[in-house]
Amino acid sequence: MNRISEKKIKALFDPMRARIMSLISSGDLCGKAVSKITGISESAVSQHLKILREAGFVKAKKTGYFAHYSVEREQVIVFLKEYHDYLLKAQKRSHRCVRKTTAEKK
Repeated sequence: MNRISEKKIKALFDPMRARIMSLISSGDLCGKAVSKITGISESAVSQHLKILREAGFVKAKKTGYFAHYSVEREQVIVFLKEYHDYLLKAQKRSHRCVRKTTAEKK
């Protein structure tokens, strides 16, 4: 893909990770709180958060025993703009491939 990381697409467009991003976008939460809200295990939440951190969409801040997670808003905005541009370019490329029918040529 042009400039768009497949890793970032997979990280952000997974339904559970999107839900987690939505939860922590309104305020920092620890993994345990995310687990209780979503109803999935703490280890599953941890794996989702790891993927989001590695993609650069989430940051963790250690507070005692717990890590509190927050959204890296600027990184998400940059990615979404790049993805939007990618989709526009893909759309333009697809229009070039379409042949006009005989009726459209007249």
